[in-house]
Amino acid sequence: MRADLQKNVAAATVVLKQLQRDSSRAHRADASLRRDVNTAKNGVLRNGARISANKETIANLQASIVHVEANVANLKTTVASLNTTVKTLSTSSTSQAQQQRLLTRRLNAQQKTVNALP
Repeated sequence: MRADLQKNVAAATVVLKQLQRDSSRAHRADASLRRDVNTAKNGVLRNGARISANKETIANLQASIVHVEANVANLKTTVASLNTTVKTLSTSSTSQAQQQRLLTRRLNAQQKTVNALP
């Protein structure tokens, strides 16, 4: 019976050593997994912060786009108004040129009349 106990103790010692080795490996693997999980969590937190910053930037850019679109609409209105003014000035200029030619002809006729006076 003593021999059986010694065999059982020897077998139990072998199993215990295997369990200790496996436990040590599991502990190292667990620590490595914990580091990986913490790295992943930190990455998620950083990405979340970047996403929030990007959302804020997008909102600011969208507000800027609205402002720029309003400026473009105002500029289009101003350009249309200026085009109308240019057309009006062109018409006025043409009319003034015609009136100047008419006045020049009248002046020349008057000058001839004055020159013909004794």
